[in-house]
Amino acid sequence: MSFLSFLGTIWELIQAAWAWIKKIFLRVISFFRNIVQFFKERGRLQKIQQNKKILATSIKQNLEDGNVNVINCLFDTERGDLVDEEIDAQIMRAEDMDAETRKNFGNKDMIVLK
Repeated sequence: MSFLSFLGTIWELIQAAWAWIKKIFLRVISFFRNIVQFFKERGRLQKIQQNKKILATSIKQNLEDGNVNVINCLFDTERGDLVDEEIDAQIMRAEDMDAETRKNFGNKDMIVLK
């Protein structure tokens, strides 16, 4: 086995290990921290602060395969519609939610961040 071949094998092992680590990390993701950061982004935060009719909402969706989707979006209560959904909506998926997110959702399918 040449040195370059050996390095190639090592690189493949590192990539496989990284893929495994990412998969584990995505299984239990800190949704709540990501949810808060999503809404603290400057443009979204300004929209919420400038228009009191806009709510920061997160919607939990339990999937048939046991995974969970959380959809973050801005909702205009006056229009009854999402705000700039192409820019201001995000879907996160994981196999499970962390304890903090479960606590915040409780038995509800939607939370409004204040």
